[in-house]
Amino acid sequence: MSTQMLRCVDCNAEFEFTEREQAFYHEKGWSAPRRCKTCRHKRKPQTPHAPPGEDDDTTIILAPSKFKVNCSTCGIETMVPFKPDPTRPVYCRSCLAKHRK
Repeated sequence: MSTQMLRCVDCNAEFEFTEREQAFYHEKGWSAPRRCKTCRHKRKPQTPHAPPGEDDDTTIILAPSKFKVNCSTCGIETMVPFKPDPTRPVYCRSCLAKHRK
């Protein structure tokens, strides 16, 4: 395998399809890309997190929120990826593993 030069079906620009990209596409069972990275990016739907007024080429992906809580069993402070419900217990990783058994 060697780097291939492909032509974008949208903007007609020539772009590289590297050996690494070819191996990745082959592993996924995909055919070679028909569009350059810029045109592929433009075709992706905008995320709901993108602030209004940003131009179409900008996509902002927000990291999931983390919340500090104290474990309901051992009391240590831990972080969870969801907003805790005060009426339900929240466990640290090790206590959660014990409760699942």
